[in-house]
Amino acid sequence: MSQPSGINKDKNALDLVSTFSEFALDRALVSSGIANDLFLGELAKEVPVIGTVVRLADLATGVRDRLFLEKMCRFAQPADSVPPEEREKFGKMLSEDLALQTRVKQNLPLLIDQLSEMEKATIVGWFFAALVQGRISYRQFVSLSNCVSRVTYSDICTLVESSIKNDNNVLDSATRESLAAGGLMRSMGHAMGDHVHNYYVPNEAAELMLELIKPHLAKE
Repeated sequence: MSQPSGINKDKNALDLVSTFSEFALDRALVSSGIANDLFLGELAKEVPVIGTVVRLADLATGVRDRLFLEKMCRFAQPADSVPPEEREKFGKMLSEDLALQTRVKQNLPLLIDQLSEMEKATIVGWFFAALVQGRISYRQFVSLSNCVSRVTYSDICTLVESSIKNDNNVLDSATRESLAAGGLMRSMGHAMGDHVHNYYVPNEAAELMLELIKPHLAKE
């Protein structure tokens, strides 16, 4: 039995979004100098009619696709600060480690697509720049990116402000709980008579995140 035309239309749209996501990622990396045509490979052969991210934006099926492209562009911008020799070294490492290359290509679009705010795409871009420079591992990159996706940009900025001022009072209870739920704070117990008072402090993930992003956000 033939499928309704609506189903075929939806499938075609999903196929286009999938191709759009992968190609936008590849172009963003290449334009930033992180990768070369190694990332384009078979995809370029499969989509010969599409030559640039701008063309892909024209073909995007909806607002979400265009927003994904904007997030991808914001993600790619921090790579401009990475010295060429470090980018080349990272590209060589990927060419020699096909398993890591595959994980990077497959997981980056997923990590970026789940971000609910444009500013967070830039933060993930800072993480990726640190990965390229060898300052963090791929595992740490994924972990930090997932933490960022679970909290608001406003809460991240408040955490940075608290760190810069060295004043935990900047963080109200709601912000602390939000950051804890996102994996950026740990609970500490403090005995007060017969009771134990629990409070939150930045954990190791938060400290690493602050090390990577505080120099950037402190300028804003």
